[in-house]
Amino acid sequence: MKRILGFTALSLAVAAFSGTAIGLPGGEDDRVQLTTSVDQIEILRCIGYAQTRLTLHNTTADHQYGDVFLRPTGPLQLSRSQWSTYTPTGLDPALPLRVRVAPDAPAGDYELGYQLGDRQLASTPVKVVSDPATQCVPSGRMTATATSSQGTDDASRAVDGDPSTIWRSAAGALPQSITIDLGGVYDISELRYQPRFDGLLNGHINAYTLAVSTDGTTFTTVRTSTWGASELMKSARLTTPAQGVRKLRLTATAARNNFAAVAELHPLGVPIDVPEVSATALTVPNDLFAGKSVNAVVTAGNWTNDPLEIEATVDVPAGWTTQPVRVMVPPGRTLPINVPVTPAPVAFPEPGVQPEVTLTGRAAPVGGGNVDGAPTATVWVKPDPTVFASARDAGTPSSVVIIGGYTRLAPDSAEWIGTPPSSRDRGAGSDALRRDHVFATGEATLRLALPPGKRRVALLRGDVTAATGPMVVKADGATLVGAGPALRAREFAWERFVLDGGPAGRTVDLTLSGSGGEWKLAALLIDRSVLEDGGAGGTVPATLSLTLGAAASFGSFRPGVERTYDAGTTATVISTAGDATLTASGPVRLRNGAFSLSEPLSVSLSRATWNAPVSNDEVVIGFRQQIGANEPLRSGIYSGTVTFTLATTNP
Repeated sequence: MKRILGFTALSLAVAAFSGTAIGLPGGEDDRVQLTTSVDQIEILRCIGYAQTRLTLHNTTADHQYGDVFLRPTGPLQLSRSQWSTYTPTGLDPALPLRVRVAPDAPAGDYELGYQLGDRQLASTPVKVVSDPATQCVPSGRMTATATSSQGTDDASRAVDGDPSTIWRSAAGALPQSITIDLGGVYDISELRYQPRFDGLLNGHINAYTLAVSTDGTTFTTVRTSTWGASELMKSARLTTPAQGVRKLRLTATAARNNFAAVAELHPLGVPIDVPEVSATALTVPNDLFAGKSVNAVVTAGNWTNDPLEIEATVDVPAGWTTQPVRVMVPPGRTLPINVPVTPAPVAFPEPGVQPEVTLTGRAAPVGGGNVDGAPTATVWVKPDPTVFASARDAGTPSSVVIIGGYTRLAPDSAEWIGTPPSSRDRGAGSDALRRDHVFATGEATLRLALPPGKRRVALLRGDVTAATGPMVVKADGATLVGAGPALRAREFAWERFVLDGGPAGRTVDLTLSGSGGEWKLAALLIDRSVLEDGGAGGTVPATLSLTLGAAASFGSFRPGVERTYDAGTTATVISTAGDATLTASGPVRLRNGAFSLSEPLSVSLSRATWNAPVSNDEVVIGFRQQIGANEPLRSGIYSGTVTFTLATTNP
């Protein structure tokens, strides 16, 4: 066996489609010839790859051994860059080669060069074609189902953007179909089919029908044809584009070895109802601490033909902070984008149920455009343990203790006096603070070490899986937490009280007990801040104040006409008494000198009693006067005086 280091540098020719040699025979070293399966390569940028096959042919009677070096130019990327091979007589070894470009690669003409040993040979021209007016349906938006599959080679492998994976139908039974949901509405003009490229043509589809659906249910056949058996990418081009397509179905009616195999399917068309950008997922770290920034990850997809600057944002509750992030996303691809979010700081937990927080991720082209998707993530926010004198995570002796300053409180902890509670860990599905807890139905006593001074203490109770019974907490002969309401599964509540550590600190025995069902303790916090008693005071003088508005006037009375006249004013009440009553004198008749009206004046009050102190409470006072048609009226002014009294029995 001889090792061939190179071949003579004679006139060189591009490999023909039929497989002519690159190095023309004639030189002493031209004993092994290199051929390629295509004479040129064209890569549609939105597909991003093309494939060829290199073959070595030994022209001598001796076995040969040599090295093939591959030299791509520009943006070309190869599945391998070197081929060291043994070339026997009568057997031509072959190398499958995949040539890739990035989605944003510049369109243009490039070369794939070859070197055998130390000799440079001719190159294969490679043309990168910019996306046409019709674009590839992005693999990230497509889903697929099939009439059958073998093992893990299911239908999703045909639209996963990876030509090294395949869909295989069940063996021995044709026809078989694969149906693609385009993830939008397109006018479809072409379907490209990449057969498996692993040296085997088993399952190569030789005859097919292509059908489309506009409603996702009813399919119409738009093409029936055949493909020649080879590893090259095939095309099913429609004479007239199929309009408004939501799904397409490729049915293999004949295939090698009586089953169908597909590496990739690439529909091409004009988008009709397809977003430019979508937010497809939102992930947030499970352990989220109050006041501490983390990255929420928004997965954003660019479904256009061109690179696009996308702004990712996260909707957060009031008091949180966040900042939008802009990233350039290649066409037809999704990228995870880190968006910083910071929960509102918590000085000390407020008592009551602490709900889960829902965050919403969004993505949009910078400058605006058609978008869809608003993925959500639900999280709990944990108090930052570094701001407390003590932070305990209750659970089993072996369960997860969250990082950042929490310490374990388990049944084997020394602080339990007498019979300790039981414990359980619910496993993944919650944050580390809430996934585990200690519990009991009877009493358990926890000896708590208090720092000096008055300190707030908070207990977190609840369970991610099951309901939680009420918890009663006692210490120093007093009930600190009474039997509150039971909690539903995945509901957590903080209970809060104050304990005095005295001037030097002390231990306090907390007695925990239930009141129907299991009580469950998930966490315990002791405040770092010391509560100090202080005071301020002031004196309120006894006050009963009644202020009347402008005098009421009925206007002109009309003689000989029966009519009811209305007028009104207001009164403002200020009272520091425990109660107050407003009354009006009467009956009062309006008089004009020696003449008076026959009907008394009617007085109404919008409010007349108060059961507590009041300030500047406005009362509407109504006056009504009835005058009959036969009422004798003297010219001049009729008037009367009503006395209003504000009184109290509890000054």
